[in-house]
Amino acid sequence: MTREEAFVLAGIDQFTPPEKVALWECASGYGSPFSEDLRLCGLLSLSDAQVAALIQAEKQVPAAAASLEKLEKAGDRMLTFFDEDYPAVLRGIEDPPFAVFVRGKLPEPEKPAAAIVGARACTEYGIAEAERFGAALAAAGIAVISGMAFGVDAAAHRGALQGYGYTLAILGCGIDICYPKENYYLSCRIAETGGILSEYPPATPPRAYHFPQRNRLISAFASCILVMEARFHSGSLITAGHALAQNRDVFALPGRTTDPLSEGTNHLIEQGAGILLDPESLIRRLLHGDLPADVRKQQKQAAVPLSSEEKKLLACFDRKPITVSDLCAVSGMTPGAVSVTLMMLQHKGRVKEAGAGYFRKA
Repeated sequence: MTREEAFVLAGIDQFTPPEKVALWECASGYGSPFSEDLRLCGLLSLSDAQVAALIQAEKQVPAAAASLEKLEKAGDRMLTFFDEDYPAVLRGIEDPPFAVFVRGKLPEPEKPAAAIVGARACTEYGIAEAERFGAALAAAGIAVISGMAFGVDAAAHRGALQGYGYTLAILGCGIDICYPKENYYLSCRIAETGGILSEYPPATPPRAYHFPQRNRLISAFASCILVMEARFHSGSLITAGHALAQNRDVFALPGRTTDPLSEGTNHLIEQGAGILLDPESLIRRLLHGDLPADVRKQQKQAAVPLSSEEKKLLACFDRKPITVSDLCAVSGMTPGAVSVTLMMLQHKGRVKEAGAGYFRKA
């Protein structure tokens, strides 16, 4: 059986992930998962829709070679359930994906990780807390896992990047598709220092039913789940449910009892979830001890609130020094606004002069 066949099988929606794994295992004696003999042998109870999908998918196998070549040329990779480097954390869940597609790096399995999830249409409170926890956790060496959606997800990834740590985005579409498109710059930064993962092959568009399904992967990669803001019926609570089924701890950010976006988090707390009050106590729990001195310094910096202009300008920095003129070009801010904002960021310990008119993140 070939990698091209695995690529095509990964994209068939008519089979659940465990059914794809079982199909591949049964196909070992028939030479191909798309073999007519396999379909007729009776080993698998296939529906008419599944039979039709296999017949149609077999026609796509020749074209899959070009898709795999494009994938590898981009530096990306496909890992099937039967590959040695398939993520071990996924093997341990009830319905592991048949294959995952990866851009960048996977999290180090021996290090703790925290998933930060929440509402897309969240409040400034939710965004600020997601950034604060993301930055603090990342600065402490804890991987930050999320889904790169609007709102809380994007804020968690931004925070992790501000903390110079690792972050993994798990998508409900192909890894070559930026969804939402407004997060394109964020996705590029994540891929540079972290990772992007999906169980859907490249070029797969985002579909509504993909997102609840991918939530089990977000919780699988994490040691614990942090729910920042969520309505009573929301995808974030689905993720929390997966986390409990996978024996992960769940924490929730408390909110006002009259706020609809806190209904879900307050309900989780009522049901026994841990209460998120500050990143430090969570970090001590995940690291099983006290914070190192350098981490305490980073936590103090990450906890200082930033204005919207400061956040906008800080997001323009990467690991290389940058000039004021470059900052103006990237941010769209005027030279005067950039200069004033830079001064405030220096005062808050987030930016330093790097000499010869250059600035860098502290």
